[in-house]
Amino acid sequence: MDPRTANCQGYHVDANGKVDGVLLIWQPVPSSKYELIRAELVSEADAGGSTVATCVVLDKGGIQTAERVWLAWAWPELKAGWGLPGNASGQHMITNGYPAHTGALGPLGLYPGDANHNPIGDLIGGVGLPDNRHVCYRFVWRERGATQPVDGSTAVDLTATNALLERQVAILEALARHLGVPGLD
Repeated sequence: MDPRTANCQGYHVDANGKVDGVLLIWQPVPSSKYELIRAELVSEADAGGSTVATCVVLDKGGIQTAERVWLAWAWPELKAGWGLPGNASGQHMITNGYPAHTGALGPLGLYPGDANHNPIGDLIGGVGLPDNRHVCYRFVWRERGATQPVDGSTAVDLTATNALLERQVAILEALARHLGVPGLD
């Protein structure tokens, strides 16, 4: 399932000329530890002049980890340089502009990686400041094999829970009958 929100699947400006869409490239690495589950643009109108990419890495239980997320360039090779956020919030400063209106991609990529810059998760590329406009990004990776679905709903089999509840109701009804509580029959 493509983790990119609709506003990360093509360059777009709103009626006021503000950037509200970019084209990001998702590169899955199925054998890696972490999968990208959300790639989202914070539009120019909503970014409030900020230019950061907030990166979160979750374990299988949905708990945030302190895993490294590298900001690397130049996309798609990502061999010219790497950097870590430099803060505990997992935010990378984004300062590289690119001519998005021409169809160009942003020059940056992000991914969870080991100490030697090797990816241990899916990559997301094309990140940058479209037409030098101030936008922000949010990226979330999760350890593969997690049981919680991407949409946030709970994947719980209620069969056993319902059977237990039915049994508890039957016990309470039997106890109430034994005690002579009226209105049970």
